[in-house]
Amino acid sequence: RGPEVQDVAALGGTFDHLHVGHKMLLSVAAAVARRGLFVGICGDSLLDGKQHAAGMQDWDTRAQGVLQFVARLRPHLRVTVEVLNDPYGAALRPEARTLVVSAETESGGGDP
Repeated sequence: RGPEVQDVAALGGTFDHLHVGHKMLLSVAAAVARRGLFVGICGDSLLDGKQHAAGMQDWDTRAQGVLQFVARLRPHLRVTVEVLNDPYGAALRPEARTLVVSAETESGGGDP
Protein backbone atom coordinates (compact mmCIF):
# COMPACT_ATOMS: atom_id res chain seq x y z
CA ARG A 1 0.00 0.00 0.00
CA GLY A 2 1.36 3.41 -0.99
CA PRO A 3 1.15 6.72 0.81
CA GLU A 4 -2.29 8.23 1.37
CA VAL A 5 -3.26 10.93 -1.14
CA GLN A 6 -4.54 14.22 0.31
CA ASP A 7 -5.83 17.39 -1.32
CA VAL A 8 -2.89 19.50 -0.17
CA ALA A 9 0.59 18.53 1.01
CA ALA A 10 3.49 20.55 2.38
CA LEU A 11 7.24 20.17 2.68
CA GLY A 12 10.23 22.34 3.31
CA GLY A 13 13.95 22.43 2.82
CA THR A 14 16.92 24.32 1.51
CA PHE A 15 16.70 22.89 -2.03
CA ASP A 16 20.16 24.18 -2.91
CA HIS A 17 21.55 22.83 -6.19
CA LEU A 18 18.57 20.52 -6.69
CA HIS A 19 19.90 16.96 -6.47
CA VAL A 20 18.46 13.44 -6.58
CA GLY A 21 17.46 13.49 -2.89
CA HIS A 22 15.51 16.71 -3.38
CA LYS A 23 13.93 15.30 -6.52
CA MET A 24 12.82 12.15 -4.71
CA LEU A 25 11.26 14.19 -1.90
CA LEU A 26 9.50 16.52 -4.34
CA SER A 27 8.31 13.53 -6.40
CA VAL A 28 6.70 11.92 -3.36
CA ALA A 29 5.12 15.23 -2.37
CA ALA A 30 3.72 15.74 -5.88
CA ALA A 31 2.38 12.18 -5.87
CA VAL A 32 0.48 12.53 -2.58
CA ALA A 33 -0.97 16.00 -3.32
CA ARG A 34 -4.22 15.90 -5.24
CA ARG A 35 -4.79 19.66 -5.69
CA GLY A 36 -1.95 21.68 -4.19
CA LEU A 37 1.52 21.67 -2.76
CA PHE A 38 3.13 24.17 -0.41
CA VAL A 39 6.93 24.23 -0.51
CA GLY A 40 8.81 26.20 2.14
CA ILE A 41 12.31 27.09 0.97
CA CYS A 42 14.78 28.18 3.64
CA GLY A 43 15.35 31.90 3.78
CA ASP A 44 18.47 33.71 4.95
CA SER A 45 17.47 33.57 8.62
CA LEU A 46 17.55 29.75 8.57
CA LEU A 47 20.83 29.66 6.65
CA ASP A 48 22.80 31.66 9.24
CA GLY A 49 25.56 29.42 10.51
CA LYS A 50 24.82 26.66 7.99
CA GLN A 51 27.94 25.07 6.56
CA HIS A 52 28.64 26.30 3.00
CA ALA A 53 25.91 28.98 3.23
CA ALA A 54 28.10 31.45 1.33
CA GLY A 55 28.18 29.14 -1.71
CA MET A 56 24.44 28.50 -1.85
CA GLN A 57 22.19 29.59 -4.68
CA ASP A 58 20.00 32.59 -3.97
CA TRP A 59 16.40 31.98 -2.90
CA ASP A 60 14.87 32.85 -6.28
CA THR A 61 17.13 30.37 -8.09
CA ARG A 62 16.25 27.60 -5.63
CA ALA A 63 12.53 28.42 -5.90
CA GLN A 64 12.62 28.32 -9.70
CA GLY A 65 14.36 24.94 -9.60
CA VAL A 66 11.62 23.53 -7.37
CA LEU A 67 8.81 25.00 -9.48
CA GLN A 68 10.30 23.78 -12.76
CA PHE A 69 10.92 20.27 -11.45
CA VAL A 70 7.40 19.83 -10.02
CA ALA A 71 5.86 21.32 -13.19
CA ARG A 72 7.53 18.58 -15.24
CA LEU A 73 6.00 15.94 -12.97
CA ARG A 74 2.54 17.43 -12.47
CA PRO A 75 1.94 20.39 -14.80
CA HIS A 76 -1.52 21.15 -13.38
CA LEU A 77 -0.66 20.84 -9.69
CA ARG A 78 -0.97 24.19 -7.88
CA VAL A 79 2.44 24.77 -6.27
CA THR A 80 3.07 27.61 -3.86
CA VAL A 81 6.64 28.36 -2.79
CA GLU A 82 7.32 30.58 0.17
CA VAL A 83 10.26 31.75 2.22
CA LEU A 84 10.79 29.48 5.20
CA ASN A 85 11.87 31.63 8.16
CA ASP A 86 11.12 29.13 10.91
CA PRO A 87 11.12 25.34 11.20
CA TYR A 88 7.37 25.06 10.53
CA GLY A 89 6.34 27.34 7.67
CA ALA A 90 3.73 25.79 5.40
CA ALA A 91 3.28 22.82 7.75
CA LEU A 92 1.13 25.09 9.92
CA ARG A 93 -1.34 25.83 7.12
CA PRO A 94 -4.63 24.16 8.05
CA GLU A 95 -5.27 23.08 4.45
CA ALA A 96 -1.98 21.12 4.35
CA ARG A 97 -3.18 17.66 5.35
CA THR A 98 0.10 15.84 4.70
CA LEU A 99 3.62 16.81 5.69
CA VAL A 100 6.26 15.18 3.49
CA VAL A 101 9.60 14.69 5.26
CA SER A 102 12.83 12.86 4.58
CA ALA A 103 14.48 10.46 7.02
CA GLU A 104 16.90 13.31 7.72
CA THR A 105 14.13 15.73 8.76
CA GLU A 106 11.57 13.31 10.18
CA SER A 107 12.29 14.19 13.82
CA GLY A 108 11.28 17.81 13.14
CA GLY A 109 8.05 16.85 11.39
CA GLY A 110 5.91 16.51 14.52
CA ASP A 111 3.55 18.96 16.14
CA PRO A 112 4.96 22.43 16.90
